[in-house]
Amino acid sequence: MVHLATCIRASLHLIASIFSQQDGEHSLLFQTLDRIIQSQSQGEPLLSEFTARSYFKHLPSDIKKFGPNLRITPTEIPQETLHSLCNEWINNITDDEHRSVAQLLQHVPTVKALSSIRLSVFDVLKEPLKEGSVPQDEWENTCQLALGHKISIWTQFIEPALYQRAEEIVGGNIENISSHATAAITEIAEDGGLLSRFDCNIISYMWSPEASSSYHGESKTMTPAIMRFCIDLNEKLHTILEDIQHLLLEKDHTKLASHISKKRMESQYKFPFDAHAKDNDLRRRVASLMEGFINQ
Repeated sequence: MVHLATCIRASLHLIASIFSQQDGEHSLLFQTLDRIIQSQSQGEPLLSEFTARSYFKHLPSDIKKFGPNLRITPTEIPQETLHSLCNEWINNITDDEHRSVAQLLQHVPTVKALSSIRLSVFDVLKEPLKEGSVPQDEWENTCQLALGHKISIWTQFIEPALYQRAEEIVGGNIENISSHATAAITEIAEDGGLLSRFDCNIISYMWSPEASSSYHGESKTMTPAIMRFCIDLNEKLHTILEDIQHLLLEKDHTKLASHISKKRMESQYKFPFDAHAKDNDLRRRVASLMEGFINQ
C-alpha cells in the first residue's frame, strides 16, 4: 500500500513538474528543449556539459557530437490535454489497483494489521515531496496542475479495499465462532456421557459447595457445561471486538491517533486524509454481523 501511494503521488508530481506551466513560466520540458536548441545554435554539442567527466573521452565521437534535429517548432502541451490524459490514466488504473490491493489484503489476518497499514500510508502522505513545502498545499497544487482537480490517494485507491477486508475478517471470525458454538451446544445436548453429575442435576449443582465461585451462574440456573460454553463464547467475542477497535479513533492507540489529536490543535494543519471517516459505517456493519450471529 505504501509503495502504491508513493508511486501515484510521485508520478503526478513529476508530470506536473515537467509538463505544466507554472507561475506564467514555460514548463520544464519546454525550457530544457529551448536550452538545447540555443546551445546547438551556438555550436555546442548536447553533451558539452559532461566533457569534464572521466568517462567522456571513452564515448564514440558521434555520441560526443550528437545534437537533436528538431523538425517542428516546440510548443507547450495545452493544459486541457494534460488534464485529459492524466485523468484518463487515473481512471484506467483505479479498477486495476482496487483488485491488486484487495488481493494483497487477503494475506492480512487481523484488523490490527490493517490499522498498521493505514498508519504507514498516513505517514507517507503527510511528508512533503520537496523540503520546506507544506505537504497538503503541495499535493493540492500538484493535482490542480496535472488533473485540474484534487484527488485523495487513500480514498480512491486504498480505503475501500481495506475496510472491505476488515469486514471480511470480522465476518469470518464470527462465522467461525458460530460454527464452534453450534458444535458445542450440540455436544452438550446430545453427548450426556461427557457431562458431570452437576450438569445432569441442576438442583444439586445450585446447592453444591463445589460451585461456590459461580453464584452468578447459579442464580441463572446455569450448569457447569453451559457456563463453560458462555465463558468461552464471551472470550472469543471479546477478542473480535478488541481487534476491530484498532480501526476506531477512540481506541486507536497508535501514533496516528496521537498525531491526529496533536494536529487538531493547529487550525491551519491539513490532514492527508480523514483516517476515521468510516468509523460509523464500520460500527454499523459489525453490529449487523453480531446481530446476525445472535439471531442464528
